[in-house]
Amino acid sequence: MLSNLQITECSRFRLIRLVAFIGLIFPNLGFADFYAAVGSPRLLNFNIGEVEILDSESNPRYGIEYRHLPFGKWHLIPSVGFAVSENDASYLYGELRRDFRIGTHWLFTSSFGAGLFENGKSLALGHKVEFRSGIELAYTFNSGHRLAVSFFHLSNGSISDDNPGTEALVFAAMMPLKSK
Repeated sequence: MLSNLQITECSRFRLIRLVAFIGLIFPNLGFADFYAAVGSPRLLNFNIGEVEILDSESNPRYGIEYRHLPFGKWHLIPSVGFAVSENDASYLYGELRRDFRIGTHWLFTSSFGAGLFENGKSLALGHKVEFRSGIELAYTFNSGHRLAVSFFHLSNGSISDDNPGTEALVFAAMMPLKSK
């Protein structure tokens, strides 16, 4: 039974990582390239959600993130963030994202990054370095504000013998920051 659970967790991580990777390296997967037309603002992201959502007991988590302007021909968006859970675990990370417009107001985003993880009372991920891969669906208002739901996976990528990994479901409210 345990070996089946490990295969399931490993497969789940690989699927999330694959979706994030494909979204980052293939800039035009049938979605319109909207940056030239409407641009993408710098954003401040306030988020709340649950970590360990696929485990027996989930824990509330809270975070803040800064998303910079896209760069390069693939319009990658660098971001930095910090999250803390009620079980005292914390995660400081850097990430690259890629937005894809779906219709007028919807965005699909894939992301991949790494950061420093501090174990909590009930959440230990096996290493200080943890990788984060995820997907997000956001509604963008005409003002540039966004509401989003994200799903992501944290794992140390087997850089240590202990690699339990975890998943999080997060709801976010983002506000655009004025460019200077």
